[in-house]
Amino acid sequence: MDIQQLKYFKTVAEIGHITKASEKLSISQSALSRSISNLEHELGVPLFSRKNRRIELNAFGKVMLFRTNNMLSELAQGEREISEMLDPNTGSTSFGFLHTLATSHIPEIISEFQKQFPDIELQLKQGPSHYISRLIAKEEVDLALISPINLEKSVVWQKLWEEPMYLVVPKDHKLSKRRSVKINELQEEKFIMLKEGFSLREISNRLFEQAGIQPEITFEGEELNTIAGLISVGLGISIMPEIKEIETNGLVTIQIEDDNSLRMIGLGWKENHYLSPASRRFKEFLMSLNVENY
Repeated sequence: MDIQQLKYFKTVAEIGHITKASEKLSISQSALSRSISNLEHELGVPLFSRKNRRIELNAFGKVMLFRTNNMLSELAQGEREISEMLDPNTGSTSFGFLHTLATSHIPEIISEFQKQFPDIELQLKQGPSHYISRLIAKEEVDLALISPINLEKSVVWQKLWEEPMYLVVPKDHKLSKRRSVKINELQEEKFIMLKEGFSLREISNRLFEQAGIQPEITFEGEELNTIAGLISVGLGISIMPEIKEIETNGLVTIQIEDDNSLRMIGLGWKENHYLSPASRRFKEFLMSLNVENY
């Protein structure tokens, strides 16, 4: 049994037809039939059932295909890892980030990394922390800039920076001239918030609980630019970090005096998950960030 033989078997199993499979593999039909027959002889069982001109995997064949796919996938991964080891400045890595960072930090971070490592490809995913955390746990994302709230158990997180949260109001709001405010002054206000589960919502909930108030929430959304738009037309106020959408919508930010009115951002990755040389390059770059430059 050899790798070529297993690749032939996989192709026949997927196509279900010896003649068509031999055409795809560019070998003779007799050579392909002989390879399959030899494999069945080595295993001591038939792998296919014949139905008219087509062939289908039997129970033995289905088990063999499952194991063959796993083995060929592992082999391909090994080939990729060796190739990357030969040149750690090439390859790719998958990068997740909070959607609220998309207009503030991420473009500059990616631009600077690409200048330093132009041959490393970044595959991007964005969303709230709990969503990105699940992607890390499922190994669909290698590295991510996220909040430490609602992380999956397998996710390792290291703080990189923190940023203040602000009360955001329309420019004609009664509080718009204030430099700072306490949360317990806002009991009578109407709020527009992100939905439950988002890390910013969790931070806001904590501030409300700490101040002992029950906020009136009139709208819930999934995007800060939508919330900023609703604030701009006077439908309520909100708590959020400083983002470009605030300036775009002509909104006013007011400092929050309460303790814990900060959002922490850090680097997340899956514990014991293999990171390619390209991923390790990107991790080192992210860990060395001076966020004030971005």
